[in-house]
Amino acid sequence: VWFSTNGTLLTKEIMELLVDEKIARIAISLDAATSEIYREIRGKDLLNKVESNIHYLLDVKRRKQSKLPIV
Repeated sequence: VWFSTNGTLLTKEIMELLVDEKIARIAISLDAATSEIYREIRGKDLLNKVESNIHYLLDVKRRKQSKLPIV
């Protein structure tokens, strides 16, 4: 199982579950590389939130010593 997301709706609980359930792959797309452009595209600046979610997901993988999901 794999899926693609823009990462804005990922919660800590969901990310823990994704690792626990051994989801194979998650593609997290970023709409922009800067907060200003992100705001223009999405109407609000969520870039920091998405980046934090990615880091949290990677931390969960490390903590649980899991190779999955591939991000």
